[in-house]
Amino acid sequence: MNGPVSLSPEGKRGKQLSSFDRLLARFFTGTHRAILKLSGGRVMSTMGGNKLGILTTIGRKSGRPRSHPVITIPDGENRLVVATNAGAANHPYWVRNALANPEVELTIDGRTRKMRARVLSPEEKKVLWPRLVKAYRLYDTMQGKTDRDVPVVRLTPSA
Repeated sequence: MNGPVSLSPEGKRGKQLSSFDRLLARFFTGTHRAILKLSGGRVMSTMGGNKLGILTTIGRKSGRPRSHPVITIPDGENRLVVATNAGAANHPYWVRNALANPEVELTIDGRTRKMRARVLSPEEKKVLWPRLVKAYRLYDTMQGKTDRDVPVVRLTPSA
């Protein structure tokens, strides 16, 4: 299936973050993003043995670039990214932005590439899920924390 896929509904059950936890998460995400950028992707560039990247989307409301550290799983010349949002009931903003404007940039090891994002269908996700969990076992844990279907996004190099 190569056509657009919509996101599943947001869940009613998921990890709940306090205001302090959200502030802490925002701080650490920003710090991680800055360290990756300043080091050219050489420092703090892996998680669970997988490459971390900076995914830059265009805000669907603001129209401004938004950058997010993400774990990337190789898929041939493509990359797979799982929108867990740490098991929260709501989808992360970056996946909503990518659905609204699939032209994104991915920076890994200081190298930025233009990519096209596509949310995989439930059937495609089902085939890939065991491989994704093998690459990063916490994906299963995070999926189990929420009743929403955690989206998997394939990033394909643009021309």
